[in-house]
Amino acid sequence: CKRRLFQRLHSIAIDKGLENVADGTNCDDRSEYRPGSDAAIEFGIISPLSEAGLGKQEVRLMARSLHLLNWDMPSSPCLATRIPHGTPITAALLGTIAAAEGSLRKLGLTDFRARHHGDTARIEASPADVTMLNENSTWQRAVSELGSLGYSRVVLDPAGHRA
Repeated sequence: CKRRLFQRLHSIAIDKGLENVADGTNCDDRSEYRPGSDAAIEFGIISPLSEAGLGKQEVRLMARSLHLLNWDMPSSPCLATRIPHGTPITAALLGTIAAAEGSLRKLGLTDFRARHHGDTARIEASPADVTMLNENSTWQRAVSELGSLGYSRVVLDPAGHRA
């Protein structure tokens, strides 16, 4: 995903005579596996937040002080990160994952991921979302919604939400 995005942005920058393309990578992202970072290097994308040593918490505080409405918005990495390495990525699969996360969002969850493992959907959720899912009717609705998308098994990850 990032390779295509950065390739396109790099091309636009060249066409418009712009010197740099910047992304929102912060220094906390350095400790995580990020396949897109190879594409960023390939296309010369700069990461000012990371270069300034700013992490997610600092970025959120700065955004809040600027009264930005999205200062506390949960991160939302590419849907391909919900698929195990080595699994072919298709538009249909990404659509299923998007629909699964949309269904969970409609149930009221806010900080979670729906991970795809063949016929199993593994939900990673924040403590608040786990509490909500532990309500019997919410869990049953989640299982039903994800079942309608083709998942024969839905599990809640005991380790909780990871970025």
